[in-house]
Amino acid sequence: MGDEEANIEKQVMQQENYLSEDLITQEILTRLSIKSILRFESVSKKWCSTLSSSNFAISHLKKSPFSHPYTLIQTLFIKSGKNYYLFSYDDHRIPNNFEDDLVKLEVDFDVGDGYLQLTGCGNSCNGLICLTCPSKYFLLWNPSTRKLHKYESNSCLKGIVVPSTSFAVCVCGFGYVSSITDYKYVRILIIEDKEDRAIVHVFSVRENRWR
Repeated sequence: MGDEEANIEKQVMQQENYLSEDLITQEILTRLSIKSILRFESVSKKWCSTLSSSNFAISHLKKSPFSHPYTLIQTLFIKSGKNYYLFSYDDHRIPNNFEDDLVKLEVDFDVGDGYLQLTGCGNSCNGLICLTCPSKYFLLWNPSTRKLHKYESNSCLKGIVVPSTSFAVCVCGFGYVSSITDYKYVRILIIEDKEDRAIVHVFSVRENRWR
């Protein structure tokens, strides 16, 4: 966290009794980093409820650099032992302290023998981070609310047989369709054998089903 953001945090705490709640949450807190927001959640139960609400999440995403296409955001996915972390930064800012911008991903299940990888060239979509274990499931994580959703993907693989003599690779993508206000997860299984073929499955987050 930079000196400027540290000063903002200090001013918010000092002016809490003098500024309206809407002004603090919509004009000040929405401009802070995820790391700072998580710290503010411990101020009170009321603040925790406000900062964890879907309305605040939407406001934060709109003002986040993630939502601006000309800001190059890079996201690193880090695994240390059984813990997972995300580290985000933009090309115009050099972090003063790596640990200040490191956010722990709360995973309450065992990844097992699989692995998680970032989907979408390591970037987010409207602030949502998509992590995938291609043959088993994918995760959608909202850093501003710390909410994690798991979606099974093995159901769409039933009945698909890849010959032992063939080569297969799975390509995944995640994006937002603004015209129907829906997030889509695309899974493409490419099988290279005598007759190359591609099997495509699309998951609608809004409808919660595969097509």
